[in-house]
Amino acid sequence: MLGFIWNTLLKQPILTVLLWLSSFTGNFGLAIILLTILIQLVLLPFRLPQLKSSHKIRQLKPELDKLKEKHGKDKQALAKAQMELYKKHKVSPLGGLLPTLVSIPIILALYRVLLSTLGGDTGVDTSFLWLDVTKPDPYYILPLIVGGVQFVLSSMTLSATTNKKKDSNNKGTDNKKEKGMEDMAQTMQSQMKFMFPAISAFITATLPAGVGLYWLTSTSFAIIQQKFVMKRYGPKNDSTTTK
Repeated sequence: MLGFIWNTLLKQPILTVLLWLSSFTGNFGLAIILLTILIQLVLLPFRLPQLKSSHKIRQLKPELDKLKEKHGKDKQALAKAQMELYKKHKVSPLGGLLPTLVSIPIILALYRVLLSTLGGDTGVDTSFLWLDVTKPDPYYILPLIVGGVQFVLSSMTLSATTNKKKDSNNKGTDNKKEKGMEDMAQTMQSQMKFMFPAISAFITATLPAGVGLYWLTSTSFAIIQQKFVMKRYGPKNDSTTTK
């Protein structure tokens, strides 16, 4: 039953669209890139509100810090106050789950299509530039590009949070333990900025290049979305958000 649903809703539609796109482009690599763009456009109405919500949460950092100071160790009161703050500013902390949850099965389905359906002696030309989209990049060029693009995205998404924390630390705090925890969280975020690209590059190096093309295109699309949100809801709007 699950196999039927998997093939009917994901694997077969992806294969059908790829074959259709490749019939126009004459190339499976370009077909994968176009498929990725189509998927990202479908997810756009869900992803943009999520990015806007994440940006607002970063802008609310000073108010969240005040709530932590006010409620101290009363976790229940703190959680309630945070939810009221989010509700007041129309922010959803879990708003980004849907696009992420949808992307995972799409990547898995594309992987199965490239590996089991198009891989081997099928008579289909799966070459793209120096790549065979059904096999890992033998020169590790694509993984390095994916890692670099992921680093750009990680820098964009984490730098704003780090800057907010530096501003908060400059104001001083009487609680050394809380400051130590904030410093530890900041250090972990700095490490994540390098860990995500490294993990992305490693995974891309072990999977068919077609998955890497999907990852590269979707990450590039995410950078464009992030730049749009930062420009539209950037620092010039901070004062209106945190009043």
